[in-house]
Amino acid sequence: MGQDGAVSSRAVRFIDPGEAREWLIAEQRSFGIEPDDQRLGELAPTTEILRSCAAFDGTAIVATGGAFTTTMRLPGGASVPVAAITAIGTRPTHIRRGLFGEVMDQLHTQSAELDEAATVLLASEALLYPRFGYGVATTGAWVQIDRRRAEFRPQISVSDRLEMFVDIAASDQLVADLWQRAGEHRPGWLSRPPQLRAFILADHEVERGGAMGFTLIVHHDTDGSPDGYCLYRRTLKWEQGQSAGSLFVHELVTSSPQAHLALWHHCLNIDLVETVAAMPVPVDDPLPEALADRRQYRTIGLHDQVWLRPHDAANLLATRHYAVADVITIDVADVGRFRIDGGSAGAAVTTTTAEPDISCGRAELGSLVVGNSLRPLVATGRAHLGDPASLDRVDRFFRWPVAPYSLLDF
Repeated sequence: MGQDGAVSSRAVRFIDPGEAREWLIAEQRSFGIEPDDQRLGELAPTTEILRSCAAFDGTAIVATGGAFTTTMRLPGGASVPVAAITAIGTRPTHIRRGLFGEVMDQLHTQSAELDEAATVLLASEALLYPRFGYGVATTGAWVQIDRRRAEFRPQISVSDRLEMFVDIAASDQLVADLWQRAGEHRPGWLSRPPQLRAFILADHEVERGGAMGFTLIVHHDTDGSPDGYCLYRRTLKWEQGQSAGSLFVHELVTSSPQAHLALWHHCLNIDLVETVAAMPVPVDDPLPEALADRRQYRTIGLHDQVWLRPHDAANLLATRHYAVADVITIDVADVGRFRIDGGSAGAAVTTTTAEPDISCGRAELGSLVVGNSLRPLVATGRAHLGDPASLDRVDRFFRWPVAPYSLLDF
């Protein structure tokens, strides 16, 4: 590298299998972590080598980015293939050299060539990704509950059909099946690749942050079939002889309201726990309505979760369903103009030159395709209506009654 700090011999490409170890080391170092052999061994199975991109300065890897192959649910329950972008990092000596953008371009191009409808990511910093056309698709709540005061309403009947699984890693298929079922009617829900599921269930010591290992609780329906699970960690703490422990709900995944309430009830009735916390929780979670004192359910913050960049806008618009039947024309800057003849059973989408009912950018489309409301986008000037009086009509068309949500950590 020259004295001015410029990269002297730059190449950005997807790595070869023999470069996987150096790629993992470079990715970890970009976050200030010096991985040992054990950590590299834990991370290696999670990497899709053919989707791992690197920027090289000579022979050294100085920036990384990768992707997982997955699918996303859209309003109505249908899924589309997407790439889940991850491991974005740059060596501190090489930041602000354009490497980040070049790696992202490579990942976007590969995804489009694989006929994926979109790329998705979890943003380490919210300012980084709108310039690439990413919009917030799902939002999660950070919830904190005082367990000692969080009682259920007396009229609510809670199932006690719970089972604790000691061998969590051996529960892989059970967890996989329940994850799949839980997302069937939740827009924004991402399927979890097997290698990521195995990584979570392996419960590596470094992931615990000083807490205990995972506890896995499974709920069964009246026929004895599993219909939900909860994965949580406990931290024991004592203050002046009094218990002040905490419990963090890592995953609460259910396919029935009964399982959802039963698993929350379990978490709120564990001794030696003062505070129960969870993140992300759906913004439409029904738990507050089940509590005698709903103020014990405290939303500490709302956080953007999954960001989405549409590649195939027509596919996304045609695959999702719509809350009401209507014909809407949308113009997406630098993407195209589409006529959507949609309703509760799906949609027919064609390109058109007709005047648009709504105009927006690629990032804003990333929010609308999963069923978020149009209103905030119009109110902040990020989307524009052909007829200002049509806001109610167009918003009803795009907005889905179930809030977009994803639990996948990647």
